[in-house]
Amino acid sequence: MNSLSLKNLGIQKVMFILIMGAGLLAASLNAYATSPGVTKITSKYNFSQTVSRLERGLSEHNLVILKTLNQHKMLAMIGVRIPQSETILVINPKVGAQIYAADPAALIAIPFRILVQQRGNHVVVYYQKATALFLPYSGLESLGRHITTLIGKIVKQAVQ
Repeated sequence: MNSLSLKNLGIQKVMFILIMGAGLLAASLNAYATSPGVTKITSKYNFSQTVSRLERGLSEHNLVILKTLNQHKMLAMIGVRIPQSETILVINPKVGAQIYAADPAALIAIPFRILVQQRGNHVVVYYQKATALFLPYSGLESLGRHITTLIGKIVKQAVQ
């Protein structure tokens, strides 16, 4: 081999390492795109259809919508323009009673929140896992798993 081909081989190795490194970085950023305890799911429906389907699913499972926060409108009040974005605050009063019975301080973890956002050409839904919200409190592990499963089921049905 002459020195020119060795130089090309060295450049190829560097390029390979750079490409692999960029790929690993992109994969790790995608894996951590949401905070721990938050699940992200893309909807096949438009924004208003997704919100309507979520509201219907929550109601069908006896979850009360306490409030819907429209971040799009709130930020527009101060001149900031963002795509559609709403957070739905939900609770089931019976669940609230169970939380209170286990640890009154755990009431700070509710209501549960579901965020719906327009992201370019698609709609993304985020929800907090009750299992993560209840970690600091004792006696709520089983209830946290139940609520996480229930909200996950409602969100998945709403977006598919």
